[in-house]
Amino acid sequence: MNVKSLQKIVLDAIEKYRTYRTDTQLRLLTLNGENFKIEFVGDFCHVCGVSNDYKLVQYFLEENGLNTAVTHVSNFDDGFVAEFRVVK
Repeated sequence: MNVKSLQKIVLDAIEKYRTYRTDTQLRLLTLNGENFKIEFVGDFCHVCGVSNDYKLVQYFLEENGLNTAVTHVSNFDDGFVAEFRVVK
């Protein structure tokens, strides 16, 4: 898959996420080959943890035919960065 197609799918997933979680801001930080990072900033459920948030993005990616694995999550004060890898 070329970078432009991948970027379109990722940005579409971010937009769909925003329709469900208006209290959280997402931003595509990097997209290199088949790896990309998304920054999540906002309020998160302390009981559920952040995995529900990046799994929701994964669900929207899968709807568009893109299977991914989350390879790393880095937390910071107001949010986290999830690193994704395309899985074939």
